[in-house]
Amino acid sequence: MLRFTTRVMAQVVKHQMIVLTKPEKRVLEYLGKHGPSIGNQMSKSPGLSSKTASTAPRSLEKKGLVSRRNRRTFARPASEYSLTLKGLAQVLTLGTPERHISFSVKHWKHLLPGILDKWSFFRDQGVLGIAQKRLLYAAEWFIRPIDEQARLEYLVQHPLEYTPPTSYLVVKGTELGVFVGLFYDLRIMLAYREKWVEACVKDPLLINTIKSQIGNLIDEAEHDLKEYRAIAQALRKAQRPEPSE
Repeated sequence: MLRFTTRVMAQVVKHQMIVLTKPEKRVLEYLGKHGPSIGNQMSKSPGLSSKTASTAPRSLEKKGLVSRRNRRTFARPASEYSLTLKGLAQVLTLGTPERHISFSVKHWKHLLPGILDKWSFFRDQGVLGIAQKRLLYAAEWFIRPIDEQARLEYLVQHPLEYTPPTSYLVVKGTELGVFVGLFYDLRIMLAYREKWVEACVKDPLLINTIKSQIGNLIDEAEHDLKEYRAIAQALRKAQRPEPSE
């Protein structure tokens, strides 16, 4: 069962804005489209020189967007580069999202189990468009730097969208859980929620995911209700007239 919570008590880490150069974007898009690749393969692609195919992957590795492993090709050692989850999220927000999604489903299912491996299911249930919007929403918030002011400004500009609390996005060691949580969060895309839930509950694994999230939402609502009642009680007490002597 996919488990996640929106109120996670864990060690918080700082996310920094990742600035990408044009060569780095080209390499990310290439990996997103073609899957794990070595430098020689990338250098044969239009727009990627031998120098770019050699240096850009290494800088992306330092930024945590790609991983590298050594392999042999034609009896010669070579470095093969693959996207990390952060790298995949970056790819999904580049260029034409729908095009990147189709390639991501083909090559990078293992990075997002419980989402990309359900793509055929979403298509069969008639909610593929909703799934695409949810995936892009999750990717954008997953790579967004932690800036509470920016989050509040986004909320003002998009009043009908739910924006996750800051702590939801910076939990150390739970990257997959955070991404999955953003994707399945019932508080986003309110206009499609009923249709989305109706489709998801036709899959046994997703039933457990939705039930888990609903339980978390109920716990949060009860916690908030308790706080609101305490505030209301304090206000009533403050408004009571002082007894006359």
